Amino acid sequence: MRTLSSIAAFGACLASGCLAAHPPGPWMASSLANEADHEDRASSWPLRALVTGGDLTEASDVLLDALAGEVKRPISPAFRLHLQHGSVTLVSCGPDGEDSGGGVDVDPCVRPPAGVEETPSEYLSETVALAPGVARRWTHPAHVELFGPNLDASRPVARFTMVPHLPTDAARASALKRLMESLPPRTAGILHVLVLPQPVESAGPTGQGGRYASAVFHRLPAPLRAQIEGGYFDLVLASGDAGAQWNGDISDAIARSSKVWIQRPLAQLVIDGMRHPSPARRGTPWTRGTSLRPQLFSQHLGFARVDLFDGSAAPTLVIFRGHRWLEAHAPSPVDPSGVLPARRAVPSMAPCRDCDEASGRRPPS
Repeated sequence: MRTLSSIAAFGACLASGCLAAHPPGPWMASSLANEADHEDRASSWPLRALVTGGDLTEASDVLLDALAGEVKRPISPAFRLHLQHGSVTLVSCGPDGEDSGGGVDVDPCVRPPAGVEETPSEYLSETVALAPGVARRWTHPAHVELFGPNLDASRPVARFTMVPHLPTDAARASALKRLMESLPPRTAGILHVLVLPQPVESAGPTGQGGRYASAVFHRLPAPLRAQIEGGYFDLVLASGDAGAQWNGDISDAIARSSKVWIQRPLAQLVIDGMRHPSPARRGTPWTRGTSLRPQLFSQHLGFARVDLFDGSAAPTLVIFRGHRWLEAHAPSPVDPSGVLPARRAVPSMAPCRDCDEASGRRPPS
């Protein structure tokens, strides 16, 4: 009887998500006590973005309420970037929302409006100047230079390479190849961001050895792999795996999964938390794969704040767990000037279930 009770209790534990989905260290509860510290940290960054990902039709009311609170913070976001497989949506955040017709203001930074204008598919390159009412959706590969309000009009804040779809036919493969060939040269002081429908490497079920195993470097299209290996991008923004992940450098994870040593550090932020993930979507420790564990990891409802300044980015991950909001800062901002040595120590190249999740090394026997 005790054995049956233990099995039942363990099954209930799995269903409720009681298994730890992130390391306990850096996460802390959002409260008024540390609010001032957070705003002081962000006051030196001129532009803040909200980054969300996942299916908007299943968005949790808890998350939408939290996004509404983000817009009213002392340092409010300048824009919101929403990542979803098949499209990337950018809307500028204004102090006033739009009237929905029933006397209720609807701010596009809380829920991007359904009627966002899509950019013409024949344009591979576009310039976007943030201003009240700016809204764009990309369903095709595109190169976008983003200019912030009240900043240097001759220098973009960041260059985004939008890849809403990975190629599944010859036409999409050709469009992606043309985009990669048309990328402008890297410019010092400008953040080069790659936006993908799935991570380059993931610690969730889509990662190496996971249930789905699609988010692995060598599975990306060859033109995209060449640009990543050559060190063109500083930061990857991705959706496609439940929860939130942050890693200041995924070069070790790429080396371990694909035996490729990229030339420059590559940071990655994964956000796909519009709804409470089911236990099957969240995955147990036995279905999450054997990829190296990122610096910050959670498989719960959430979003990210990303502060941008002079070619750098500093994210804060915000998740909803245990009926409260928790947040964690990235250990260090993205450094676009970093270069990796040609010869360097690499993690254990033989993935295993009992390896240390951060270093990939086997425990001492």
